Amino acid sequence: MQKNRMIKQHDLTTGDITKGIWSFVVPLMLGNVLQQLYNLVDTWVVGTYLGNGALAAVGSSYTRMTFLTSVIIGLCLGNNTFVSMSFGSRKERDIRNGIFMSSMCCAELEIRWHRSSFWVCR
Repeated sequence: MQKNRMIKQHDLTTGDITKGIWSFVVPLMLGNVLQQLYNLVDTWVVGTYLGNGALAAVGSSYTRMTFLTSVIIGLCLGNNTFVSMSFGSRKERDIRNGIFMSSMCCAELEIRWHRSSFWVCR
């Protein structure tokens, strides 16, 4: 037996802009807070149970992961801008093309990342 689920959609192009932006931004801010808590707990656990060498490795990788996350977020924001403009213009074909191109870009970056990781690990 399948239950019907109601999915609530927020159209940010109509209505009160302040309420729409806050409903969009608050989950992003909470996600950032949770990420920082994860890093804090990770540092504590590694420092307490694995020692100084492992703690140094976690500390040195934090900057790299922050850089990569920032690059990925920037790419996503660029794609979101295009898709949002297409959505506002009600151009469904452009929305589909934007999502497809974003997926292909992510696949290409993943392939390059995977290949370069083999080269770095040797």
